[in-house]
Amino acid sequence: MSRSETSFDPNSGAVLRIFESASLPDGNSLTKEIEYHEGNRADEAVVVLAPSGELVRRVERRHYGLRTVYQGQTEYRGDGTPATTVNHFMDESTGRLVRREQIQWLREGQRLLSENFYFDRAGGLQKYTKVLYHAVAGPFIEETQIFDSQSQTLFKREVAAFDLAGKQTCLDVLTYDDDGEILERHSRFLDKEGKEIAAS
Repeated sequence: MSRSETSFDPNSGAVLRIFESASLPDGNSLTKEIEYHEGNRADEAVVVLAPSGELVRRVERRHYGLRTVYQGQTEYRGDGTPATTVNHFMDESTGRLVRREQIQWLREGQRLLSENFYFDRAGGLQKYTKVLYHAVAGPFIEETQIFDSQSQTLFKREVAAFDLAGKQTCLDVLTYDDDGEILERHSRFLDKEGKEIAAS
């Protein structure tokens, strides 16, 4: 079973909104809504629900003309809490992927882990970040990797740790040569006031 509704601007006749709903073969139901805006832009939302009414999946997209400039998708557990999210951010002028974000969620709706991949205009990986979170607070460990976008070799890696209050407790910085061997390593350890207590 499915149905579709379309709303039009009463003056211009332009499409303002399209709404669709359908029953899926697995017993889930799907709704899809697209809203059209000025400047050749549109927002799209797709929601999949289980027969019990719990969320299964949510997809959001933003369009510029025929080009998708953002897509986010969240998968949900059986109890309706988010499990994983993947977001893609694209360059409006080229359509190329600029950033990919991946998030793993705790059942309480807090982040467990987030990863970001940043790309240059040619599609080469420039930077990767990973943040592991405290269960009831902010970042626990944050790692940043910087790449040569031409050769795709890693040339810098930073790892920072934080306490429950959000204060940075240490920073480890490594630089690499073209063969992936460590050139230099510097480590700093900080007290609760942010003062350096040791370094190497």
